[in-house]
This record gives sequence, structure tokens and C-alpha cells, in this order.
Amino acid sequence: MIFPPTVLLITLQYIWGEEFLRRLKRRLDAVDLEILRILARDCNIEVTRLAKIIGLSVPSTRRRIRYLLSSGILKGCSATIDPEALGVYTVVIRFRGEGLEEILKGLDGNRSVERVYYSSNRGEGFIIARIPSVLDAEIIAEDMRKRGATSVEIFIVDNIAIERPWEPSERIRGIVTYKCRFCGAPIVGKPYIVRSGDTILIFTNRKCAEAYFALEHRGKMR
Repeated sequence: MIFPPTVLLITLQYIWGEEFLRRLKRRLDAVDLEILRILARDCNIEVTRLAKIIGLSVPSTRRRIRYLLSSGILKGCSATIDPEALGVYTVVIRFRGEGLEEILKGLDGNRSVERVYYSSNRGEGFIIARIPSVLDAEIIAEDMRKRGATSVEIFIVDNIAIERPWEPSERIRGIVTYKCRFCGAPIVGKPYIVRSGDTILIFTNRKCAEAYFALEHRGKMR
């Protein structure tokens, strides 16, 4: 049986929710991916400069940013504060126990806690906290024990090997990667775009574009 589009849309909305459907409007492509990478490095970059880097017009770039924001993929822009410059310790707290949701309830109003990662299946997780003294970490640990944690370990971070903003890779599912019209290589970064009549052709660089037109007997590009 073939369902009408309206019925199918309502059914999907009921099963998956509106948030998921918003993300189904279109798949991300290599240009979206490059926008995310650039914003991860510098979220204060001007749209005009961003548009120049990715090779699109300013209105097209704005539309893509609005889509990334409305779909929830891009959460916004925030300032990064160096805790060490303020004399604050970074601690990692590892915990185990059953009923992790109950154990973690006491952390809701604690502004020292930056992130909490846990696995319900394994019954364990990690907390990253920024604290003014080691005693604050002991207070967090003791509260978790009272709430049912069977094991709580505190690690004071004194060295950071790698610390950088996360950037999406080309292997993310749902990403459509543009390929060069001439050599077939995936295009990551600013593509070389040529309009030929009503057709837009995408190349890795100018050399590929010239080689393509030479093979097509359309002459050299200016």
C-alpha cells in the first residue's frame, strides 16, 4: 500500500518527533561541513569573510548558517575561559553504581560541574569539574556516595596533552561529499566553481577546470 505524502509525514512526525523531521529536510554536504569546521575554530568570523573562504555568496552562506542553527546541529557561539588563569583546578571524577540518574541529581545546581558522561549499560561514568579547591571535589564525591554510588575516584588534572574544539570529519553518516567534475576527488574546503550556461560545475581547483574544458573541446578558460 502506498500512503499519501501528507499521511506519511504525519506518521513520521508522530513516531520520530518534529526535531528529527527538521533534520531530514536536507542532508549536509561538504560545504556545510567546512562551515562547521571554520566556526569551530573561530565562531566570531564575519559572514563576508566566511563566504569568501567557502566560495559562496553572502546570502547563501547566511542561509546555510541559519539552517545549521535551526536544525540544532550548530548550538551557537560562546566564550572560552581558561580556568588555570583564574587559579581553578580541573578534576575528573570517575563513578560507578546503579540508578545513575538518581546519583547525578545532586549535580544539577552545581556550577563547578562542566560535563557529565555516563553509560547506563555499564553503570559508570565521568565528571569533568572546575573547582577552586580539592575539598570541593571531595564534597561532590561524598554527595554521590550518599545517593548510591558504589565507587567514586577523583583525579586532579595537572597536564593536558590535547585540548581543541571538535570538528566534524568526512566520515560522518548523512554527509554528501561533492566530487571534482574532472578528477573525481572529494572536495573538502573551498571548491572551484564554474557556471557553464545553466549548469554549475564544481572542481577541486582551476587546473582541473581547465583540463575538463580542454577535453570537452570548449577551449581554454580565461
